[in-house]
Amino acid sequence: MTTSNTHNLSDCRSGNVLVVGGTGPLGSALVRHLEEAQGKTVYLTGRRKNWHPNWSSRAKYTALSFETPQDVAHQLGDAGLLQRHFESLVVFPPRLPRSSESLPLAHVWIDALTEAFVGPMELIRLITPRLRRGRGDLARLVLISGITSVQVMGKYAQNSAIRCAWLGA
Repeated sequence: MTTSNTHNLSDCRSGNVLVVGGTGPLGSALVRHLEEAQGKTVYLTGRRKNWHPNWSSRAKYTALSFETPQDVAHQLGDAGLLQRHFESLVVFPPRLPRSSESLPLAHVWIDALTEAFVGPMELIRLITPRLRRGRGDLARLVLISGITSVQVMGKYAQNSAIRCAWLGA
């Protein structure tokens, strides 16, 4: 990852960046760049109980569940993240497990939307007041989400619908 790719994200002055859901290959590359090239203090959340990077990361990791909005608030509070200020918030919305059910029952949709959309939106709502400007720069909220050609296939129908919700948010 080159500096020009993340210049707008990493040029604030306070040094704290919260990366949500960044334990996959792209998120890990971003965390590594922010730590090594930019000298940022990275607070990282993910759904994995135990995450261990494949490099010597200084990121402060917290496992986070999006099962209910109340869970999000409690977990952020328990991790001390509601008491910190961040120059940037980067969100990789969670993907749902593959499913062959393209039109599931209502309760399945409700659970899926809560975990992959409502929960992350609650996190954004709670952290946004914690974003601070550095030397007149705007604090940043970055959402990294997309739809690949594979995800429009039947086993990814729920993910495709939720990605469309993120595009409209």
